[in-house]
Amino acid sequence: MSYLKHFEESHEFSKKVLDAMSEHHVPASPQNYEIWFTYLSQQNPKLNQTIEILLSNNREITPEDSEEIYHQHFDGASSKMTDDMIDVSERMKTELDDLVQNIETSLKNTTAYGDTLQAASGQLTETQNQSTVKLYLDKIVSATRQMEKHNKSLETRLEESSREVNTLRHNIEEIRHESLTDQLTSLANRKAFDNTLREAAIETMESGDDLCLLFTDIDHFKKFNDTWGHQTGDNVLRLVSKSLSTNVKGRDTAARYGGEEFAIILPQTSLENAVKLAEQIRQSVQAKELQKRSTGENLGTITISIGVSLFRPGETLNEFVHRADACLYAAKNNGRNCVIAESDEQMAHLDDLQDGVA
Repeated sequence: MSYLKHFEESHEFSKKVLDAMSEHHVPASPQNYEIWFTYLSQQNPKLNQTIEILLSNNREITPEDSEEIYHQHFDGASSKMTDDMIDVSERMKTELDDLVQNIETSLKNTTAYGDTLQAASGQLTETQNQSTVKLYLDKIVSATRQMEKHNKSLETRLEESSREVNTLRHNIEEIRHESLTDQLTSLANRKAFDNTLREAAIETMESGDDLCLLFTDIDHFKKFNDTWGHQTGDNVLRLVSKSLSTNVKGRDTAARYGGEEFAIILPQTSLENAVKLAEQIRQSVQAKELQKRSTGENLGTITISIGVSLFRPGETLNEFVHRADACLYAAKNNGRNCVIAESDEQMAHLDDLQDGVA
């Protein structure tokens, strides 16, 4: 009977999931079913928050929305941990298992000590013989000393465990930081960019604040790399990344998006102020004169082009990113070494822009 009830309930809930998907015009794919099953069962508060924000904007949930939601809340669950993370996790498990065993042993010792005191107390009240009294007092003293020894040993072990766990927590934090950091430039990497942009979009839809995105690309970087070599090219990437990190502050996030392309996420920033910051960064990079360390040879200056977009509540992140990227390409079409925002006149002819300008 219990199985039948469970079957009927699960069947009814599945129907409820499919009905909700149909209501919001979401295709009944396994991936979408997993999203909506989790949403309706309220197993993931952050997932529910994401979907409810989209629904509150009266937007139809597009396939792009579903892809972003799945990537944000489900993809990471099945990804493999790095060898370092596995090692730290195993060490943490071993340490905690050992700690639990020590605590269990201590509880057993405490129970045995209590039993000894109770038994001795009962015997003392029943006898008047001094030698017998002394015998039981000796037992109490011996048990107390043994208990003191056990407590001291446990205290020492707890201190050691505390230090080890703190070390492991620090190691985990370092691994997490490395997984979100571009090794060459020390900026946030693409994974960190994706995570931060999603969080920033959710926050701006809740608060109503502006959110802007800068996309920047080093002008003629391939030619520079071919002329002076990849090592010098890496130094140029570090130089640009330093200019970016120097000019961002607070909740802003500078990231290496890929290759010679960088991005800056600007929460609580108007389009006008984002353009001002972009211009400040552009001038900062152009003002730096390059010199080859090995020969002292002057390599001249480098320039960057920047595109700026403003988030529109309810749009997909792909649309937001695409608009910033289109502004970047408009800047390159406009002669490079300039800043183009989505509100500029050049963006009125977005369809005429050529994709893939180098």
